[in-house]
Amino acid sequence: KLSFEGLRVLITKDSAFIINRLEKSYFACDIGALSEKINFEVNLEMIQAMILGNILPIESEYAAPVKKKEQFMVAQNADLFLIKNYISRITNKLSEVKAVKKGTDEKLHISYDNFKTVGKYLFPHKAKSTIDFVYKEKEQHNEFEIEHSKVLISNEKLSFPFNLSSKYT
Repeated sequence: KLSFEGLRVLITKDSAFIINRLEKSYFACDIGALSEKINFEVNLEMIQAMILGNILPIESEYAAPVKKKEQFMVAQNADLFLIKNYISRITNKLSEVKAVKKGTDEKLHISYDNFKTVGKYLFPHKAKSTIDFVYKEKEQHNEFEIEHSKVLISNEKLSFPFNLSSKYT
């Protein structure tokens, strides 16, 4: 099996740091600037929810769950966005999220797969995402996939190497 690191991302409560190993570049900004760049207000809790496969913690009106063949669908109506959360009837875990900015073609789609038990939790080891948005009047389409090879639950303080080479722009 061949794998390589394309991006390294460090997100704190107030900042985001992204190292692009493929283009030998980096991007650092506060969370507000990141929200502006993707034209969607984000925070650390929302990003964690997306990585962990949890329903987005946003202020919204929830519609009653709709029972589908293999899933429940729970809709969130949040100001500018309509968010549909699909929860597996087998695992009781979020399997898909679709968010659409009302009146636009801007959207986010995340699907979660490869659930494995970690401690007493069921955790998605794979997430595929597509994001379509407009930035500075130009349409952007981004696709990315996250695959976790090792997941641990710990109460110990974590540290991650996040060193930047002087060759990066």
